[in-house]
Amino acid sequence: MKSMNWKYVLFPITFVLSILAGFWGVSGTDLYQVFLRDISLQKADIMRVPYQIPFTTQLFSAAEFLVAFIIPCGLVWLVYFIITRLLTKRLHVRKLSHSKENTTS
Repeated sequence: MKSMNWKYVLFPITFVLSILAGFWGVSGTDLYQVFLRDISLQKADIMRVPYQIPFTTQLFSAAEFLVAFIIPCGLVWLVYFIITRLLTKRLHVRKLSHSKENTTS
């Protein structure tokens, strides 16, 4: 019986989870709230009065958005690499022990 390659099974799951975790982290940021507010105002046919947002506020919102996406996404990938590293080490040790048993018997 062939053993399952955990990297091919966990990779798609991790990819989807990292994207979902990233969007979950982003959902509380100011930039996301402004984006949703603009969409809801357009649907209600309400015109917003344009005003210039200060550059530092824009920079802070963009940095907050990136950090809020990167941290949950990165944590999911960290868990993925830890799990695959542990699984591949165990499988490698198991293969070595089986090959040693086969050569000594």
